[in-house]
Amino acid sequence: MAEQPMVLLLVDDQAMVGEAVRRTVASEPDIQFVFCSKANLAIERANQVRPSVILQDLVMPDIDGLELVRRYRANPATAETPIVVLSSEEEPRIKSDAFAQGANDYLVKLPDSIEILARIRYHARVYRMQVQRDEAMRALRSSQEELLEANRHLRSLNDQLAEANRIISELARTDTLTGLPNRRVLDEELLRQLEFSKRRKRALTAVVIDLDHFKSINDNFGHAMGDQVLRAVGACLASRVRKYDVAARYGGEEFALLLPDTLRDDGAAVAERIRASISTISIPDFPRPITASLGVATLLDGENGTELFGRADAALYRAKAGGRNRVEVDPG
Repeated sequence: MAEQPMVLLLVDDQAMVGEAVRRTVASEPDIQFVFCSKANLAIERANQVRPSVILQDLVMPDIDGLELVRRYRANPATAETPIVVLSSEEEPRIKSDAFAQGANDYLVKLPDSIEILARIRYHARVYRMQVQRDEAMRALRSSQEELLEANRHLRSLNDQLAEANRIISELARTDTLTGLPNRRVLDEELLRQLEFSKRRKRALTAVVIDLDHFKSINDNFGHAMGDQVLRAVGACLASRVRKYDVAARYGGEEFALLLPDTLRDDGAAVAERIRASISTISIPDFPRPITASLGVATLLDGENGTELFGRADAALYRAKAGGRNRVEVDPG
């Protein structure tokens, strides 16, 4: 794609100088010439045409040339525009002052047309490269900011996904009614505790808990009341076990405990405390006490989890047969 023509703004109060420069660039298709004969209008004109290079006389009747250079540099539209000052004499002090105020180049007027064209093209090319560099840097910064924002958004989405996965995982391991671990967690913990107990020669006790006459609660008071009873029992169990014990909903109205490092008699004592606590549960509009039967068994050498809970279940059935609201301990 062809580049836009460079815009040359000449600021000089002498029409003769303006005509001479116009003729110099007239045959150059890549240079658009703009002439301003009044220095006090130079800033306004520059804002309109956005020059690639400014050629400016240092001696003008309405504004001092050096003051005008300062104004260009204070004006946002021309703060970086190349300024080539024109002077009638080669004076080092004047040159120094011009450069100090922000001029880019200094020419004694009027120079040879070849030189003035070379200076104009040089400064315009450098300015264009500077503008393109600045635009590229802005685009890069914008891209970096967009990338940072995209990364922040991605991290946020990842955090949300991780939280959702954590919730899903927790839901998959939690009994939604009571908030206790579910049967899946109980089975996983049983395998882990069996391995630990066998490797370290440590005791492991299982307790199975069954609510007495639970079907009659649902039949006589409705399933909503039955759910309240299950939640209350779940809260009771959660508040009365150690942090490394496992209290889980076994299924229906049954619950189970895994008690690591717990011998048979200690397990029986825990079961008895839980039985007594369940019997003290009070639920509004439920007129009768809640009771439970419990079976206790302690792991034997070479025994697996099914056998351990089988003996605990057998003890539970004996508690039921013995009148309910009691604890039975497997003698093994």
